[in-house]
Amino acid sequence: MTSILTPVSAIVAGKIKLKIRVRVINLWTVSEFNNPNEITGIHMLLLDDKMGKIQAFGKKILVPKIKSLVEEGSCYEIENVLVTRNETKFRCTGHWFRLNLIDITRFTKIDCSDIPKYHYDFIPFKEVLESTKEDKYTDVIGHVVERDVLREKVVNGKKSKLIDLTLEDSE
Repeated sequence: MTSILTPVSAIVAGKIKLKIRVRVINLWTVSEFNNPNEITGIHMLLLDDKMGKIQAFGKKILVPKIKSLVEEGSCYEIENVLVTRNETKFRCTGHWFRLNLIDITRFTKIDCSDIPKYHYDFIPFKEVLESTKEDKYTDVIGHVVERDVLREKVVNGKKSKLIDLTLEDSE
């Protein structure tokens, strides 16, 4: 029996039979804090055809399997996941829940021209400046009025390139 597709906006904890049709708009791994060469998990930002976004996470043991099955920008029907509260330190969506990928999670690659390759939730400058919490990623549009030089920084043993920008509200 084929499961009915669930829109991302309808995903809640306790859902057992879940099948979603999404595009992987971002895919990244996370390293251990004190050992940057040790990957601890893999994250995905998923988008459905109704512009619903949800974060998915797979533990360290699943990273090789997921990396071999999933590529950023592609679309999949995903089944067999655990739904939990989204209590990560930095949330990349406003969704209250996230998907935990498990060993029986199934990814079926599909064609999905109805799901955009990118999606942004732009926030007005005023809201960004008035915010007192730094717990989510934010999309803004502004005019770059000043920039510092590109510099290298070592964070947790990993080299990163960093540049400070000053943005001006373009509205």
